[in-house]
Amino acid sequence: MSRYIFRRVLLSIPVLIAILFFAFLMVRLQPTGPFESSAGGHSLPENVRLMMETRYGLHRPFQEQFLIYVGNILKGDFGPLLRTRHQSVNEVIAAALPVSLQLGVMSILTGLIIGVPAGIVAALRHTRPLDYIATFIAVIGISIPNLVLAPVLIYFLGLKLGWFPIAFWGADPPFALGFLPPLETSFFRHAALPVVTLGISISATIARLVRSSLLEVLSEDYIRTARAKGVRERVVLTTHALKNALIPTVTILGPLFVALLPGMVVVENIFGINGLARVMVNSVFDTEYFLLSSSILIFAVILVTGNLLADILYVFLDPRITYKASNG
Repeated sequence: MSRYIFRRVLLSIPVLIAILFFAFLMVRLQPTGPFESSAGGHSLPENVRLMMETRYGLHRPFQEQFLIYVGNILKGDFGPLLRTRHQSVNEVIAAALPVSLQLGVMSILTGLIIGVPAGIVAALRHTRPLDYIATFIAVIGISIPNLVLAPVLIYFLGLKLGWFPIAFWGADPPFALGFLPPLETSFFRHAALPVVTLGISISATIARLVRSSLLEVLSEDYIRTARAKGVRERVVLTTHALKNALIPTVTILGPLFVALLPGMVVVENIFGINGLARVMVNSVFDTEYFLLSSSILIFAVILVTGNLLADILYVFLDPRITYKASNG
């Protein structure tokens, strides 16, 4: 298993380099540069623009810029902000990344807490009213976009009922261990609406996946054999069926976090949350080359890490699954 993990880590390095290269390339292909206009929208003098590009190395050939950038990343330096002198990309990421991680992880946990039991209940009550109700609610949850759901929750739960704050994350860095949120009531009240906004669509997706997987597993021969031997239904469900039915759910956990990115962009902007998704989108409009490339790289690392963790979890869910160093 350790050899497999080591091999996967090695294979992920060229993938990340390729992602970083194309991100760096696409950033440079933007029609305007960071120094072609000032903050007020007025064009900068040509000599000033050339001086600024020389200062940050943007006058060099593309290949040389990329190699210098990769070398700086290996040293832990993501580069400077081109429009803000008093901050670096490292400082912006250090402040924004933990917030997005907290939002994403809490949303996925909410989706699992709601979706897995709902999927199990729907499968066990197959073709019964409870199954149809759960399936109908899941379809609605998937169909409602975050752009619509967030204002609805703000209006009814925030403004009308006053149960939750309607903006901001409720906690600022530094966090415990760099990413752990504070265990405070005020924080969870602030986080409730954005987390539920993202978690509803996730729970609906997971519920449908668990339902279909569990129905398929319950029709397998070894399940019928266990029941014929007189094994209790609860043991059949938890020991034999559920672990195998959860494997497809584990498969999507890694990509699910990155799939949250469009929703996180919407949610972070609507609720005024200073997360990395919001920072990444703003860096497009500000033509912050290094910040945008670094943000894309970080989300790519999260995707690769999530897929690797999902592969490791397979073994705990199904001991029949083994990994060899020769596997891709």
